[in-house]
Amino acid sequence: MNYKKIILLSALLISGCYESAPLTETQANAVKSAKLYLGQQGISRAGLIYQLSSELGEGFTLSDATTAVDSLNVNWNRQAAESAREYSSLGHFSCSKLIEKLTAYPAEGFTLSEATYGAKRAGACN
Repeated sequence: MNYKKIILLSALLISGCYESAPLTETQANAVKSAKLYLGQQGISRAGLIYQLSSELGEGFTLSDATTAVDSLNVNWNRQAAESAREYSSLGHFSCSKLIEKLTAYPAEGFTLSEATYGAKRAGACN
């Protein structure tokens, strides 16, 4: 592949003009499961993929779970804030301890940025 094609494909992906392939039936089912999790609790992208692909969870392949989650338009900061509020309702945590809980994988798995946002929104950080 030459550089011009790479640049063109990159520009299309960034601009959103490139349409991804339609979801398979299995991936569509994973999307349905993902939406149920998202409606019940604050959950991270990594945590959601883990739940969908784990044998103890839904049992989808890692690839199908990732494709399903990435096909959704989710505000992960909002999910982190929801999870932080859930933790705060269970007890009092310092800012650093709440961020630590939110970034723990696989229990939560938020990125540091998302966890910090969530902890601030929950009022744990000044």
